[in-house]
Amino acid sequence: MRTTNRFQKSQYDALNRKRANEARARQYELFRRTLESFTGCHVVAEHKFHDTRKWRLDFAIVGLKIGIEIEGGVWSCGAHTRGKGFIEDMEKYNAAVTFGWVILRFTPQDLNKITTFETIKKVVELKKD
Repeated sequence: MRTTNRFQKSQYDALNRKRANEARARQYELFRRTLESFTGCHVVAEHKFHDTRKWRLDFAIVGLKIGIEIEGGVWSCGAHTRGKGFIEDMEKYNAAVTFGWVILRFTPQDLNKITTFETIKKVVELKKD
């Protein structure tokens, strides 16, 4: 009986993770499309910016070298807010800057805020000048 309950919980957890990932994917795609409309720029998701490392930017306006990173796990002590992940992210962001990228960092909660879009648009205007 315990095995069945543990198995059912495992299936339930997997289903919840799948639903959460699907919801996040829909939110990110909506953000990308809205950002394109708001800035008039083509926005790429998961842009690989480094030739030898597997680093990717969550979103990128490639022509202007503007990278947008969504920092998840801020309140849940996720992998990117703990020591090793935090240091690895710093290395990635610093490498991007050495290649001429501007990196903007937001939380998932910021994706729905007009101030996020206004901030990105200001940087787009600065880079176009």
